[in-house]
Amino acid sequence: MKDRFISNRQISNYGNDLLDGFSKKSIYAEIFQMTMLLIISALVVNVFTPIRGPFFFFLYIFVWRTRRDYFWFAFFFAISNEPANLFLTSSVESTARLPIFNILPSTSFSVFDLYFFVILFKALHLKKLQWPILSDPFYKFVFFSFLLGSFSAILLGTPFTVYIKNIRAISYYLIALSLIGLFKNFTDIIKIGYVLVPFFIIVLFDQFYSLFAGSLTIAEIINPVYVGSEKVTDIMTGAIRPVMRGVYIVFFELIIGLTLLGNRQFRLTKNIASIFIGVSVLSIILSGTRSWIVIYFVIVFIYFKNTKQIKALLSLTILTSIVAFLFALLGTFDFNFVITRIFSFVDAIISGELLNYSTFGSRINNELKYLLAGVKISPIFGVGFSNYLLIYYTDDLGVPNTLLAFGVVGLILFILVLILMIFKIKALLNSFTDSKSEFKSLLPFYGAFVGMLFGYFTTLDFFNFFMQEKVFFIVLLFVGMEMILKKNIYIFK
Repeated sequence: MKDRFISNRQISNYGNDLLDGFSKKSIYAEIFQMTMLLIISALVVNVFTPIRGPFFFFLYIFVWRTRRDYFWFAFFFAISNEPANLFLTSSVESTARLPIFNILPSTSFSVFDLYFFVILFKALHLKKLQWPILSDPFYKFVFFSFLLGSFSAILLGTPFTVYIKNIRAISYYLIALSLIGLFKNFTDIIKIGYVLVPFFIIVLFDQFYSLFAGSLTIAEIINPVYVGSEKVTDIMTGAIRPVMRGVYIVFFELIIGLTLLGNRQFRLTKNIASIFIGVSVLSIILSGTRSWIVIYFVIVFIYFKNTKQIKALLSLTILTSIVAFLFALLGTFDFNFVITRIFSFVDAIISGELLNYSTFGSRINNELKYLLAGVKISPIFGVGFSNYLLIYYTDDLGVPNTLLAFGVVGLILFILVLILMIFKIKALLNSFTDSKSEFKSLLPFYGAFVGMLFGYFTTLDFFNFFMQEKVFFIVLLFVGMEMILKKNIYIFK
């Protein structure tokens, strides 16, 4: 099968469609609506807990009837991130959490399960279920991994309840098949970036709350009996780290900020792109998370290297420096803490002491060794969706997790898929040489994908089996790239 691109004339005509459906007035209204939805749903989940179930059933009616599918996907993507711990999904101890629906005997469904079913059946009903083009290799692997993982689970004698639990999050990848047909064009992706602003703000505010109040999360404000995760502290200094509770929301807003930087027609205000980028960078600096800082550097470097927007890069650097100086002046945050974390890591690499360094050393010496013990159970085809996946899986390692689940066969195939995806996206980018709008729209998504691969091959498992927020993010990333191809820019011969 050979890939080819249509002519630059056709690409140029497509560029006029990027603005289709973009109205500043309607976007401001939708940001307000999402703000109200955030407030109401947070109160329902944390305070008025008896009506949680009926409330979300009521929301599914809107999901089914709406033409603004981007709005509701943005909402469920946002709450899957547990922003500021206001929408807990996994805390058994806390009564303030998203509801669980026991519709069938011995079977429970989460709010994301029901959203998945509603959006899938809606696309089927409207005959808009659509197979991806650019991410075709990835989705073929998803189906292959489902078959391979199921085969291994059967061989290893897996209870049905365990099997269902293990395939739950990976099934969410299929949401993309619905959204590609239901979304109108790339404008819907831009709209998602805007309607996520209320959640974006609450995540940053939560970080500041951790700094100033020395408390865990703002969820404690509306729910005094809140039970959630513990404070995150630096393993070496003991200092409180105001991590991003909603990291994929912030990451996506960085992507949108870079997209707006190259597409003035999508900006609500003159400086909105700089605000999105600056706040995203500030959030990651506050968290002091080394891996995310490197991933951010990768995406920003790829964008500015290919667009040569030196002036914008200089402005962003100056803005970040000013904010850092003000924080240091006020004494509210010690940026030496962040600098020390980064340079001490570099020094550990140079000195050959990486295996003994902080959390990285712990992951290699403890978590990796434990996970590899699970790999030995079925090294060729993996443990699949068996009970062993639950026992040996760790969120801090990417490649080893794939090896655990799908064995050597699955890992080799998946790496080939990732390489093929890189080549396909690069080929599409090269076809946009004379079409700056499309080029600058796709480039941030490409940079994010490359950054994700860095995380996957080091310490972050982006292609996760149990964390729905990661699956939702990858769906959003791939659907965003597919939307740039909505008008048949990219076809197969």
